[in-house]
Amino acid sequence: MRTALHPISRRDVDPEAYIREFGRPVMGQSGPGQVPKALCRFCGGELSLAAETAGRVAHFRHQRGAVCPTMAPAGEPYLPLTPTTRNPEAGLRLRRSFRQNWRKHFQVVKTLVPYLAPEEFIELIKAASDRHLWDHVAFPEELVPYALVLLRDFPPWTSTMKGGRRQRQLWLRLFYGNSVRNASDLWILPSQELVLHRVSFQPPATRRGRPNYQDLLKDRIMEIDSSFLERDDPSIPEFIVRAVECWFANHPNFGE
Repeated sequence: MRTALHPISRRDVDPEAYIREFGRPVMGQSGPGQVPKALCRFCGGELSLAAETAGRVAHFRHQRGAVCPTMAPAGEPYLPLTPTTRNPEAGLRLRRSFRQNWRKHFQVVKTLVPYLAPEEFIELIKAASDRHLWDHVAFPEELVPYALVLLRDFPPWTSTMKGGRRQRQLWLRLFYGNSVRNASDLWILPSQELVLHRVSFQPPATRRGRPNYQDLLKDRIMEIDSSFLERDDPSIPEFIVRAVECWFANHPNFGE
């Protein structure tokens, strides 16, 4: 990744600033003169500085054997979201309620994912069904959108269009900090431990590519709104309503 936390002040630091302050780490250096390591803002683990090479800028990388959400395979959910024990009755109730409240869920996901296209929202619903996400025991509906966004990445070329151009410029990925290790942690852990990150990457050169964490440009902590279901349905553009309602009409078994 291109930025990390300063080992002392915990402020953001890039490789150039790190080298100016501490110099370049020496291979095998240990003891009192050892250069302090930068820290990962997502898991708190120590990071090594990888020097600039041909075709690759200087960046920070995790130590061997580290466990961090950023080390999940590119484009794959980092959490085990499929329930080990399914509760179909609870899943049916949740799907029915989601079907009724989909506009509210869409609005929340849209705040997390700028320029969200209806097709992207539908893909999240399909992915949740494929992984039986709805069938978790005691899954609170107010956390559904904050789990849906973990199911896929959001590249520029799947976003909404305006004037014949896609509106999203960067590749987006959302994940929680290291305290969340499985789906049930989302409603078991205290709310202050649910730190949802939205990271932005420079898109890869081709649509077959996937971003690397050395291409991470921005990190933003997203607010979790647990009261959105208590409000009236938001105003949703008609083309989005048509697309989503058409999908539900073509999948009547979703709520059965």
